[in-house]
This record gives sequence, C-alpha cells and structure tokens, in this order.
Amino acid sequence: MRRRGLRGGRATKEAWKRPGVAPDELGPLETVEDAQRWLRILASAVVSGRLDKGDAVAATRGVEVWLRASDSLTEGDMERLAEKIEAIQGGKPKLRRMPA
Repeated sequence: MRRRGLRGGRATKEAWKRPGVAPDELGPLETVEDAQRWLRILASAVVSGRLDKGDAVAATRGVEVWLRASDSLTEGDMERLAEKIEAIQGGKPKLRRMPA
C-alpha cells in the first residue's frame, strides 16, 4: 500500500512540475541591462506558469545580490579615486571663501 502511495506522489509531482527557464534563455549576467533582461524573463515565466513562486523568488534574490555586488567599489577602485583626488588637490590651490 505504501508503495502505491509513493508512486502516486511521484506521479503527482511530475504532473505539477513546471518547465522553468533554461539558462541559455537568460543569457549572461554581466551588466545592469542583463539584470533587467533577467527580471523581465523571470516575470514572464511566472505569469505564464513556467516558473513557480519559490523559484522566482530565489532567482530574483540572486539578481538583487549580483546588482549590489556589482555596484560596490573594490579596494583598487578606492585607491585609484584617492590618487585622482590627491592629483587634483595637489595641482590646484584650495578655494577660499571671500569675506562678505
């Protein structure tokens, strides 16, 4: 009896399984425009029933984390900015406020 239940459960799971989104459909995730494309594709897949809510939330969260990581400055970026600021400040006199 238990085996029948297991087979029935597997059959139900397969019947309700959604096809999802293929990785080649999403393409690379390298720019902000890519992230926007991913989100459009994910939204379309949810609306059309190809992707369930849990998978969509996980994928959207992944895009969100990627965007945050791509938006942050690295240590090298900070060093280059500091060098540029020093070069600008070293080459020009500081502006002073004129008394009124």
